[in-house]
Amino acid sequence: MLVEAVATQERDEVAATFGGVHALHARLAAGEPADVIVLTRSLVDALIGEGHVQPGSRADLGPVATGVAARAADALPSVATPAQLRRALLQAPRIYCPDPRAASAGVVLVRTLRRLGILSPVRSRLVFCPSGGDTARRLAASRVRGTLAILQASEVPARSRLAYAGALPRSLAAPTVYSAGLSMNAADDGRAAGFVRRLRARGFGRR
Repeated sequence: MLVEAVATQERDEVAATFGGVHALHARLAAGEPADVIVLTRSLVDALIGEGHVQPGSRADLGPVATGVAARAADALPSVATPAQLRRALLQAPRIYCPDPRAASAGVVLVRTLRRLGILSPVRSRLVFCPSGGDTARRLAASRVRGTLAILQASEVPARSRLAYAGALPRSLAAPTVYSAGLSMNAADDGRAAGFVRRLRARGFGRR
């Protein structure tokens, strides 16, 4: 998330841009203005090294699991163990996920499929989407029974037509830590830092 305008202490309205973390990183590196940046911890550190985020401003917000979602109308698959996850993915007629070139969940999925030894069998059923939000929307609109999505757990709760089957087993994928940082060209450092403090105080992420 790129926050272009931070509200006053009394209100939490922001002008925010959402998208895949790698895509947002590229936009920042190209000079797009922002006050506060929320990306994965590793990308915030990279932006500090590149001179786009203020050194010392990184604030970890919390971990978010990469998980499995299904249509609410379908039976939820068991995904608690690598064997269960492998079976669920092999049985799914279609698997939506964020494009690994743009988002961390897509990178995690491809790595997981390789570790499970099933990348080749399911490759033709993967549907890459521009972002996690688009992945959730595509799954919610699907009429194909048994369709699944792999995405960040935080993308699931707001959508009534989806159900969360669970996080990927930790032996395959640890939760991704997200962090905030202040842009080098922030219009008001004090207000931006205050927004980050309130963001941390309210909690972030889902295990």
